[in-house]
Amino acid sequence: MTSVTNGISRGRQALRRDVNKRISEVGAGSEAEVVEVFCECGHVRCADRVRIATEAYEQVRTSAACFVVRSGHEETGADQLVARHNGYVVVERKSRR
Repeated sequence: MTSVTNGISRGRQALRRDVNKRISEVGAGSEAEVVEVFCECGHVRCADRVRIATEAYEQVRTSAACFVVRSGHEETGADQLVARHNGYVVVERKSRR
């Protein structure tokens, strides 16, 4: 992946994470047990949704480097698998060198 493509990918992840933060805040306000968020992968055309327990999503958000990604959307070489769940995985974005 080129540095330009890598930058776009990181930007997409950050944007989706910001949108998902707002979605989870609304879900938490309604005391919903499950929230549907956007896949936080870096793929340009991805608009997939992930159903995740509100509490589990908040736990993932405690690390700025961790993202909720639909199963199969992991980026080999850029993401490290943290946990595998039904329908989604949690990945840690490797830092740039």
